[in-house]
Amino acid sequence: MTADQAPGACRCGTRLARDNTTGLCGACTNQARDLYVGPPVVPRSFWHAEEMREALASWHMGRVIHAYRTHPYHAKPLAQDIVADWMGITQTQLSRIENGEPMQDLGKLIRWAYTLRIPEDLLWFRLPHARDSNDTGSSAVERAKGGGRPAGGGLVGDLGAHLPDTLLVPLQINGQQVTLPIATHTLVEANSAALLTAPHEDETQPRLWTPASDNTAIATPTTAGLEQAELLRRELTDTLSEHAVTEASLDDWEQTVLRYGQATRDRPAGLLLADLTIDLARLKRTLSRCRSASALRRLTRLTAQMSGLMCLTLIKLDERAAFRGWAHTARIAADEAGDPTTHSWVLAQEAYGHYYSGDLTEATHVARHAQDVPGAELTVGAVLAAALEARAHAGLGRPDETRTALQHAETILEKLRPDSINTSAFGYNEAQLRFHEGNAFTHLHDTRSAWKAQERALEICPPGDYMDQTLTRLDRASCLLHDGDASAAVSYATDTLVSLDAQQRQGIIAVRAQEIVDSLPKRQQALPPARELHELLMTPSDTDTKE
Repeated sequence: MTADQAPGACRCGTRLARDNTTGLCGACTNQARDLYVGPPVVPRSFWHAEEMREALASWHMGRVIHAYRTHPYHAKPLAQDIVADWMGITQTQLSRIENGEPMQDLGKLIRWAYTLRIPEDLLWFRLPHARDSNDTGSSAVERAKGGGRPAGGGLVGDLGAHLPDTLLVPLQINGQQVTLPIATHTLVEANSAALLTAPHEDETQPRLWTPASDNTAIATPTTAGLEQAELLRRELTDTLSEHAVTEASLDDWEQTVLRYGQATRDRPAGLLLADLTIDLARLKRTLSRCRSASALRRLTRLTAQMSGLMCLTLIKLDERAAFRGWAHTARIAADEAGDPTTHSWVLAQEAYGHYYSGDLTEATHVARHAQDVPGAELTVGAVLAAALEARAHAGLGRPDETRTALQHAETILEKLRPDSINTSAFGYNEAQLRFHEGNAFTHLHDTRSAWKAQERALEICPPGDYMDQTLTRLDRASCLLHDGDASAAVSYATDTLVSLDAQQRQGIIAVRAQEIVDSLPKRQQALPPARELHELLMTPSDTDTKE
């Protein structure tokens, strides 16, 4: 709570509920989350405000950042620590940048310009991506000769006329070594003139610029050199102390992951996707700053779990390409964490993705791997994978393999630790097993066994778990269709979908319902009940409408 914040009220003055533990109202929470993700998208006119124009004309990145933070476009000035977070530096460092001498490090200037999305034509240096074969660099030559340069331009005017307008410079960008064409005038400002006066054969072509090998100039410590070393020491100290991950912070992250695991059962995947994206961005920043080996291992495991939850969410949305990417990320994190239980769970999520994508053979392979990883330990990942393997075998028409896998899932569930038997994505229970069993028997057209399993699944499935309830009911509709009662199948499927809102009907639920429509005899598809069901599936969600 801030000093001027009233007790029981948000910083904006909104009165908070008694059980509010965040100290923020809903609007302020959303605003704070958006700012944590990164800079907002601003209109072109943002950059033409008087103070912003003056800052850009000064060629001082610190003044540009200050003008950005205090721009009237924002409801109120952005705090230094938020902007510093976007730029990967500390609040203390940003304060020095805003109030100190102009920054000369070209790599940082380029990185921060990209971060704030400053239009390139307003910058006093060139962004690496902008040069093309038709660009003669005339503007760079003009700048190198001093055109438009603020007073006190230094070496630019003297050297610009004798150098090519562009040089190739080795840079570290996003951790990768690349060589990029950089405007000469910028290098002149950032480096000693001696580095740029070596002879070259062809001044019409860019040439490779390398640091000088002659170190006689730094043989004797100078006052400026010692001050720079002291500044570096302070920044290192700040980095080590401010970026430490506390035990409480790790506990908070673990609780956050567990809450997401619960939310997967009753929250629409479209809503979950947005929140997961925000928190994964926060987790990424925390992970990148972590200096402790033990904390890093816990954070890596949490990253595997969060990535697995993202994978699960995308599966439910039937986003097949995106799910594969997150499955890959989750596997990498699980490998790095060295935790077989998490690794098995992550592989189980991936197996479900292959199953709902229609790649049943790959689903069985990954499911088997998920069961092998934990060895003799009976884990949630193993039982999830065993049940999925049964469904995939059933889809492939393998009744014996299906029943063997189902029996294995029963055995694991019976011996699963009590704290792992729950409705979370990180747990498993009988309701899930009966749903999976019913689905497997539906694929095998063993409708009697399927009906029995579905009855039990619907009886014990939690009321809020709309996903498993709906898919179970759609399996029942599929059984009715197989048994020759197409009208009852359509009616049952329609009643099931009508009870959901448009957002809940998205993804694999819509795909499963459409499969039932497509399986109807042609004459049945032309009848009003089937057309009504089809139109229901075509109804866009609120999210689709807004987009």
